[in-house]
Amino acid sequence: LKAEEPLVLAGDFNVIPKAADVSNPAAWVDDALFRTETRESFQSLLGLGLTDALRAVTDAPGQYTFWDYQAGAWQKNHGLRIDHLLLSPQASDVRVWLAVSQGQLDRVMITIPRGEFEAEARWTSRTAAEQAKVSITQTSPAIVGMQQASATVDFVDPIVGIAFANPISSMNIVEMGTVAVRFIDQNATPVSAHTPLSYRFSVNSARLKLAPAADRTKAGAFDFSTNITPSALGDVTIEAAVEGFPPITQPLKITGLFLLVFCMLGGAAGALVNHLDRQQKGLLSSLTTGIIVALPVTWLYVWVGLPNLNAAFLHNQLSAVMVAIIAGVGGAAGLKAAAKKFGIDLFDSAGSGPAPAPSPVPEKAQGAKG
Repeated sequence: LKAEEPLVLAGDFNVIPKAADVSNPAAWVDDALFRTETRESFQSLLGLGLTDALRAVTDAPGQYTFWDYQAGAWQKNHGLRIDHLLLSPQASDVRVWLAVSQGQLDRVMITIPRGEFEAEARWTSRTAAEQAKVSITQTSPAIVGMQQASATVDFVDPIVGIAFANPISSMNIVEMGTVAVRFIDQNATPVSAHTPLSYRFSVNSARLKLAPAADRTKAGAFDFSTNITPSALGDVTIEAAVEGFPPITQPLKITGLFLLVFCMLGGAAGALVNHLDRQQKGLLSSLTTGIIVALPVTWLYVWVGLPNLNAAFLHNQLSAVMVAIIAGVGGAAGLKAAAKKFGIDLFDSAGSGPAPAPSPVPEKAQGAKG
């Protein structure tokens, strides 16, 4: 043992170490194999650092090495364990049982293989903790003083901040978007929140609607988000914040000039359709009317209607252009009705007009006979 070399001490010790090592302990109380002083002498060998090989792998009773040849002892497993293999630390694996004050271990018992110096267990915690403690509760073979061995660890939250997952720099006024924010560690790698966290979004202008503006994440979530719906052109700044971390901001430009042009063309197209369908004259008046009517109707739809509609298929430029076309058709038709009511011939049909006066019919000449 002093040389720290592998050693196996094997043989018939004629010692029953514990009651679990005999089928009928009461029958052996006064026998030399089971006397207190005999068992204490055996324990002194283990105290030197030797390991009982069998008990290092199982604590189950009924593990015997000797059976009497009488009364069917073998068949009934009425035996005793008096033959032993005692191993030096260098000749056996060392099993270590661990306990922690915080979190979980992936295994509470680790085995240090013979000839090796260490083994590992994974220790995790879902919550932050200072001075979390891990202790050795038992070793096999027994190692003097190891029951008091312990270490402390600080579990810190891996989240160091938040970052936009999909930064949006610009969007059209008719679009509906999503702003997502994720939790990051010190390497800017996305990590999950171990507990629900409160978050909020805000914007420096009424040009943008947020839904939701505030909420709580679910435990284990990697990110959180809000839906954004613009209602006016211009520049805005979105802010995202989680308690305990610095807030972050993202500028956003809301555009729509091209949409204005498309709406003018849509109104003109609607007026043209109405003009050709009714075979009217005054094409310029029809186009002008379609554009004039389409613009306010379309932008009323964009500014008032879309921000209150959650249907994603409506939040695109095509829907606004379709509204402009419908407004153009209706605008030209309405103006025609008004013009007709006031006797203005802006939209008279190409073949219509006041009926020509009938040609005078010459009177039949009357003459006298004679």
